[in-house]
Amino acid sequence: MDETPQAPEELDVIWTRLFYDPESGQVVHMNTLVSPHGAGLDQKRIDQEAKSLEDAVAQRYEKTLKSVDISDEKILTRTLESNTAFKVDPETGQLVFEEVEATE
Repeated sequence: MDETPQAPEELDVIWTRLFYDPESGQVVHMNTLVSPHGAGLDQKRIDQEAKSLEDAVAQRYEKTLKSVDISDEKILTRTLESNTAFKVDPETGQLVFEEVEATE
């Protein structure tokens, strides 16, 4: 009988990378790199994962995109709130939030 490996109970977020349109700032892709809690990843592995992600995104989208890494947990949590929209300011590369009305 095959056993399904158990997922770790906790994960550590290494970073979240947002890919955005350099003209409008619209975020078109978001990916989070994680590792099992306490295991960590060495820089070589992080660089490999980043390169693989960049290659995959480049193949998927016709337009050249820019990216920004987010590691602040409070900012990451805010991107998941249903009443918050976000984009990247193309001039500064900073994430910009705006409140939106809930739809029913």
